[in-house]
Amino acid sequence: MEFTVEQQRAYDRAAALCARVETCAADLLKKLKAWKLTHDEAVAVTDRLESDGFLDDERFASAYVKDKFRFNGWGKRKIMYMLRSKRIAPDILERALAEIEDGAFAEKLRKLLLEKARRFKDQDPFRKRGRLIRFALSRGFDLDEVNAMLAELEL
Repeated sequence: MEFTVEQQRAYDRAAALCARVETCAADLLKKLKAWKLTHDEAVAVTDRLESDGFLDDERFASAYVKDKFRFNGWGKRKIMYMLRSKRIAPDILERALAEIEDGAFAEKLRKLLLEKARRFKDQDPFRKRGRLIRFALSRGFDLDEVNAMLAELEL
């Protein structure tokens, strides 16, 4: 299929963008629509970008999981919700999350809780525990994991 001039310009801009940073198909589709392409034209551009190797949701999900875990300290739950919001397929999502071991998530939770607990001035233990639980839940860790880790750390 031959592209129109607008589609070719959009393809070139999108290919340059995808070469710089991993992008998911849903985000790129929004961007293409913002560049005044119709839905059908935008889908054709994303399809070609996928076939040319510029766009790959599995590669994006893998990079996203690693970055959000390593740099933001997010838990599985938050990463999963954010990838779902980007319309990543469930099977791709599971494979990307499986790349990080459960032990690594537990160790990240341990470090985050210890760091956060040090910041609290002398408060009563009940209030301190509640704040730590809310903090860990906001980072995307499961309540059972958080309670187990707090019991292990005796916080």
